[in-house]
Amino acid sequence: MTFSRCRRRAALGLILLAVLARPVALRGSRIPQKAGVSVSALKAEIVERFSRFVRWPDEARPADGMPFVLCVIGSSPLRQTLPDAARGRIVDQHPTRVLYVDAQQGFGSCHVLFIGRLEVEDLEETLEAVRGKPILTVADTAGLAEAGVMINLFVEEGRIGFEVNEASAAESRLELTAALLRLARPLEAEVPET
Repeated sequence: MTFSRCRRRAALGLILLAVLARPVALRGSRIPQKAGVSVSALKAEIVERFSRFVRWPDEARPADGMPFVLCVIGSSPLRQTLPDAARGRIVDQHPTRVLYVDAQQGFGSCHVLFIGRLEVEDLEETLEAVRGKPILTVADTAGLAEAGVMINLFVEEGRIGFEVNEASAAESRLELTAALLRLARPLEAEVPET
């Protein structure tokens, strides 16, 4: 790894610590601008780091020597930035691997599934295919947490944050840590009509 790449990865690590402590300022913050980090690269780092704040059931953990798999479906800039974010990373003593998947291939080897832009029918099919399976679903499109995606990233007032659909995670037997839940914005609950 080159010195420049090491500096960039260190800068991303510092930024990510700030992300997990509070939303990251994208405008008016000199750190991301100095480091030359794009919003897509920050989102990729965050997606990769979510794996450290989720507990998978024993049967869903990779076997010895097998990788922890981050999958991407649909169109998204993360198709280019997630491989860099995952390169050389270890999750629970397993190397990470990024795969690009589609509904025909299935999602059996995925531990994390990032859902990029999909047609509405494809989104419904994808969510149905992973429902109840120990696959952490992540997206960055408004309204997808309400639709059943477990973690949805958003950019608001120049900051990256995320919301969590705890019911979807519980249905898939994934345990989200208290630290992750503290940092998430709660889903807006509908007020029942009286």
